[in-house]
Amino acid sequence: MVKNNNFYFKNLRAVLIIGYLDGLKSIIEINNELGLKTKIITSSDQSRFIDEEIDFLIFDKLDNTFESYVTKNFNIEETLFLSLSSRLIFNSYFIKNVFNNNLINFHQNEFQKVTNLRG
Repeated sequence: MVKNNNFYFKNLRAVLIIGYLDGLKSIIEINNELGLKTKIITSSDQSRFIDEEIDFLIFDKLDNTFESYVTKNFNIEETLFLSLSSRLIFNSYFIKNVFNNNLINFHQNEFQKVTNLRG
């Protein structure tokens, strides 16, 4: 939830990462250290970049199946939804009603990608 222009969770227990970004494995490891349940949803296209030891689901569109998965498997009030260069386009219905406005949408630009490759 947003409180005073900041994200605030009384009881943050889970992070649902949607998409893919270099360093995904590190994010999962940090979340595990913090005791946060972490799940990954990605697209067919992005799934080829994910390490085979990482458990993930593939959804290529926002639809009733996606909504049903999220609402059945996550307590919306205790979950941060983190979009990392996701191929999915989040409409206002999903942001407000499915994610309860708890969505951070991050897209890495080309300069950041080149900079990261250089170390």
